[in-house]
Amino acid sequence: MLKLKEESLNWSLKHINKYGDSYVFPKLFEFEAINENWDDVKKHLLTIDVYSNGVRPYRTTITPKSSVGFRICTQLDPLDSIVYNALIYEIYEEIENKRIPSAHDVVYSFRLNPESDGILFDPEYNWKKFEDKTRELLESEEYSYVVMTDITDFYPSIYLHNIETHLRECVRLSGKNAHAETLINIIKAMHISQTHKGLPIGPQFSRPIAELILNEIDLILIEMILCLSDMSMIIDFSVNLKMMPTSL
Repeated sequence: MLKLKEESLNWSLKHINKYGDSYVFPKLFEFEAINENWDDVKKHLLTIDVYSNGVRPYRTTITPKSSVGFRICTQLDPLDSIVYNALIYEIYEEIENKRIPSAHDVVYSFRLNPESDGILFDPEYNWKKFEDKTRELLESEEYSYVVMTDITDFYPSIYLHNIETHLRECVRLSGKNAHAETLINIIKAMHISQTHKGLPIGPQFSRPIAELILNEIDLILIEMILCLSDMSMIIDFSVNLKMMPTSL
């Protein structure tokens, strides 16, 4: 059994009011009614066992990615958006603690640092800072090579067992196993045609999970490549090298 805290639900609604329930779709009009009747809605959500509640009906549709490409995106039921964002809020420290510390100055994407006004990600870590740091390293003239890459179709390609492993491991010491299992059950329930892979594109809760999984790649790069200044930003990687190792 898992019931969410009132603080988490309040934060989740503030986050949605500030950034929307999806980073792809416009915010659903139902949130106007939810805000008007938040005390009653919250009272209901506080009674729910989110571990066994399951996923409410959601929409999935093809959305444009570029002038010639597309991707399949998902928009959750409004109540599920509130619940799943609140779940992330309650384990954000566990997720962030499993990642390379931000103080190491190598990972600039979506660092979790919630604020009371609904902010989830630390505004100090973004694409501009990633580019500024890259420029600083290049202008230092210490590096002779730059290797850049990008992960294509990252979210749809993540295997379920990777999601399970990383979520369970990040909460192992805190005892918040029910949070991890609830998120795993949600993602399992959304696996259409039993492909056993894929993180839904669109819901806000997908980003922190994707960052947790990408941490493994960051660690491999740092551990296996010598003379390395490695940086990552979401699914883009920049590797600045003083010499070109044979492993590349």
